[in-house]
Amino acid sequence: MIDRVVVDTNVLVSALISPYGNPAIIIRLIVSGSLRLVLDNRVFQEYLHVLFRPKFQFTQEQRDGILIFLKNEGLWTVPAPLFLDLPDPADLPFIELSLHIQAPVITGNTRHFSSYCNVLTPADFLEQYKKKGI
Repeated sequence: MIDRVVVDTNVLVSALISPYGNPAIIIRLIVSGSLRLVLDNRVFQEYLHVLFRPKFQFTQEQRDGILIFLKNEGLWTVPAPLFLDLPDPADLPFIELSLHIQAPVITGNTRHFSSYCNVLTPADFLEQYKKKGI
């Protein structure tokens, strides 16, 4: 069984910065097909925008490799719009996707999401994933 997840941008960035941390393990699970990343155009555009920020100094190979994979292998969907007053409006697409597919948002910033949808830190997600024995 393939689990579906919504991955906040900070997890993707962390995975590229530190290839041995929990975020990187989650991205490797996605790339291996053990997890399926759910996204829409808004989320993909945020990934694109953030990965090209000069402060991160990601190589073209790093950016292209993950973005091409996500574009081709991600589970694309269009969730129903929600009208929420959020501290960070950029979080809305992630919440909409999570509620639409009934899957968690994996993020390093749980406080923005926790009152709206199922949200897990990378460590918490991996702990639950291991308990399932997948």
